Amino acid sequence: MKKPTIYVALFLTLVILTGSFVRYLGNFLGAAPEFFLMFLVATALFEGPYFGIIAGFIAGLAVDFVSVFIPGSNCLIYTTIGYIAGSMRGKFYASSAGNQLILVVVASFLTKAALALFGETFGTRYAVSVKWVMLTIIYDMVLAPMVFYISRKISSANTYI
Repeated sequence: MKKPTIYVALFLTLVILTGSFVRYLGNFLGAAPEFFLMFLVATALFEGPYFGIIAGFIAGLAVDFVSVFIPGSNCLIYTTIGYIAGSMRGKFYASSAGNQLILVVVASFLTKAALALFGETFGTRYAVSVKWVMLTIIYDMVLAPMVFYISRKISSANTYI
């Protein structure tokens, strides 16, 4: 299979996973992992900044469709995070689990902070609690090695797998 086909299949899987499973996990435990953000950081780090911009825009658009927050805010945030993570390609040792965890934690924290800033700027309250942010970051840290492994396998494939 070609890489774009794999990325589209992965994206559709994430949409289904987020729409069905993750929403209920968030209602049950108070927070949920951010699969789109983790895959965005991982794939942008392995593919580069231009891919990060495009993937960030598409992932942010998908998150905007399933969220009830200000339309376009996730799209802008994910595009920016995709570019930043992609520009670290070649300048950052991506195979280190510690570095992967640092990237995911920073991206998750920046996403929550930016959403809170958007909410304050446009008059929409974005209920941010320390418990919710910490649970989200812990979920992302636990799942990040698996996400980076899958992304590394996809990006290291030449044209076909």
